Amino acid sequence: MLRQAKVTDIYAIYPLINIIWEDMDFPLKRLLPDKIFQDTMLNLMALPHSKFSYTNCWVNEEETHHISGILYSYAGVREAELDEQFFSYIDTHFPELNIRQYADNREAHDDEWYLDSLVVDYHYRGRGIAKMFFKHLPLVTNATLIGLNCDVHNPKAKLLYEQLGFKTTEMMMFLGHEYYHMQKDISDAML
Repeated sequence: MLRQAKVTDIYAIYPLINIIWEDMDFPLKRLLPDKIFQDTMLNLMALPHSKFSYTNCWVNEEETHHISGILYSYAGVREAELDEQFFSYIDTHFPELNIRQYADNREAHDDEWYLDSLVVDYHYRGRGIAKMFFKHLPLVTNATLIGLNCDVHNPKAKLLYEQLGFKTTEMMMFLGHEYYHMQKDISDAML
C-alpha cells in the first residue's frame, strides 16, 4: 500500500535512502563516522521542513508492515529552501565540516515536481513497486512536469524511465557524477 510516510517510519526509511547516499558518494557520509551520520540523518528525517523529512516521502508498506520502497519528491521551486535548511543544520552541529563547500549546482527545475529519490528494497524488486510510485505522483502535485535525474551508469533505470514516458532534456553534473535530467509532462495526469 502506498502512503505518505509518518515520522515513525524514519527507521525503516533510513536503510533504503542510505543505498542512494552510498551510491552517490554523499559528502556528509564520507565526512562523519557511520553512527554520527546515521543519527544526524535520522534527526533531519524527523524534522517537518527538511529535504529528507518524512513529509517529503511516500512509502510502499507491505501487508507485513515492512517498508519495501520509498520515494522522496517535492516542488522543484523549493530546492534552494530545502538545501539551505540542510546546510544550516549541518553548519550548526558540525561547523568544522564547512559543508557549504559541497554546495553544487541544482538538481531540480522550478517548473517541475522533482523526484529526488526512489528506492525499492532488493528483495521486492521486479514487482512493479517503482511503477506504482510513478502512477501515484500526479495525485500529490498539481505540477504539469515531473523531473528526475538518472545516473549515466544506470542504463536499467534510464530504460524504465523512458518506458514510462520520460525524456532526457539535458545532462547535469551533481556531486561529481554525471546524470541525465529527464522530464515527463503529466498534464494529462496519466503516468
